[in-house]
Amino acid sequence: MSPLSLPVLAGAAIVTAPTMWRALVEGTASVEVALSRYLVSVLLCWAALGLVAMLVGPPPRPEVAEAEDQQVPEAAPLS
Repeated sequence: MSPLSLPVLAGAAIVTAPTMWRALVEGTASVEVALSRYLVSVLLCWAALGLVAMLVGPPPRPEVAEAEDQQVPEAAPLS
């Protein structure tokens, strides 16, 4: 998973939303603090989502039936 993927950036934005609000709207926190927390959150979300992706693994692929071994049933005629 890329650190610039949508799930990582959105997760970090959700985590740091209160700090961003305080910095950009209320003015009680500095913008530098908000951006540094966002960057740290991006790294943490990237690691967490990468770990989950590693534990879950890729989706299973359907097995391809070989033409010689298995017969594909024909569809029933429509009445």
